[in-house]
Amino acid sequence: MIKAIIFDLWGTLFETDAAVRPFDEFAMKIGRTYHDPEFYTAFSETFMTHPITDLQATMQQFIARLHMQVDKTTVDALCEIIASNGTVRKYAFPETIAVLQEFKQKYKIAILSNTTNISMKQILEKFPIHELVDEIILSYEVGIQKPDPHIYALALQRLGVSADEAVMVGDSLRLDVASAESCGIKGILIDRKNKHPDYPNRIMTLTDLERFL
Repeated sequence: MIKAIIFDLWGTLFETDAAVRPFDEFAMKIGRTYHDPEFYTAFSETFMTHPITDLQATMQQFIARLHMQVDKTTVDALCEIIASNGTVRKYAFPETIAVLQEFKQKYKIAILSNTTNISMKQILEKFPIHELVDEIILSYEVGIQKPDPHIYALALQRLGVSADEAVMVGDSLRLDVASAESCGIKGILIDRKNKHPDYPNRIMTLTDLERFL
């Protein structure tokens, strides 16, 4: 019996109002892609596993980790991309608030996100998410991130449920669905852009989730 729903945040509940996602823009600036495993690991572990308090210092750590030779102009441009992610408009998908309100009456609800404190600032100020969910687990606060099994163990512990009593809903097959299922949690892919039409446990909007619960 399902007692809890764990939601990814970006691309699942909320999105950023930018033609190019800031972190994709960041990757392109240094000739990489956000889906490059080496880049993603370095980026996420540097920027998403602790609060960013000194952006220039954090950027230098990232540059050193990838052994890059980068001039000051580029460093400043990269810092501006990260900083701008705090001001670009964030929005909830049309059904997000209503679905969270409905499900919270019947299930325990958690948000589990790989993110930065800069990205989250506007969400936390603009939306009453603490009233809509029971637990909010953010990588920069807990020091671990998906797909690390420990972050799922933490979510289950906080929700007070076992793995077979929870589902994970997210837009990434690797970071959300496969990683959750490796921990015994049923994974549901939210495929808003219809990129994986043949995937069995798939929804295109949060309103379709009930049939998997």
